Amino acid sequence: MSSTIGIVSIALISALVSLFLPWYAIALVAMIIGGYTAKSYWASIVIGFVGCAIAWILPALIIDLKNEGILSSRIIILLQLSSESYLYTIAALISGSCGALASLTGFSFKALVIREKRKNEKSFPRF
Repeated sequence: MSSTIGIVSIALISALVSLFLPWYAIALVAMIIGGYTAKSYWASIVIGFVGCAIAWILPALIIDLKNEGILSSRIIILLQLSSESYLYTIAALISGSCGALASLTGFSFKALVIREKRKNEKSFPRF
């Protein structure tokens, strides 16, 4: 359940943040939310990857449908791709990789802080 909440919140907040900030601001969002909602390293990778991929692909599809594919057809020619699906796959891999690494960083930072906090706690001997 927390994975679904993490994915949806990363996708929504990243889509909103990308309207006002540069593209790499999604990494900060994935780092914070992925570090907070993930329960393991693999879960943080999946949450970040899927959330950021959705945050890039859905707006790209909406923009592409509104302008009848003019920009995407020119990018396909420029990159010498055979279809639009390759373009969207590449975009999802780039944004998903950025989100996965950021989310993994957030989870690792949380694990490090919690471990350091436990290490510094002094426990009283039990009798």
